[in-house]
Amino acid sequence: MAAWLGLAAGWVEVGTRVFLKNALGAGHMYLMMRHFIWSVPLANLLMFLSAGLIFATASRRWSRLGLWIGRRTLLALALLPPMLVAGRQVYSWAWLLLAGGIAMRSIPALARIIQPGSNK
Repeated sequence: MAAWLGLAAGWVEVGTRVFLKNALGAGHMYLMMRHFIWSVPLANLLMFLSAGLIFATASRRWSRLGLWIGRRTLLALALLPPMLVAGRQVYSWAWLLLAGGIAMRSIPALARIIQPGSNK
């Protein structure tokens, strides 16, 4: 799950950057290297794999708590990069709170879809 979320977050971030470049003009792509199309998803993949390994280790020790925190944190971190890119005028901690709230509400709904009959 961590690898897929990392790749998805990376490609959504790249898509957001390309959209903003086309919508707002090239001047809004400052300090961006030309290899961002492949380096951003790769960086997100590596960061999410690292976080996934940490949460997998925690869930082996504390199974319910580790899974509960790990799933919500990974989803919040996957939602955060496009929000930060798209809304630079909003404080980063505000985007983090919004991404955390969306993750808190989305994970139970996703669990019911993936595992029917489960109410976790």
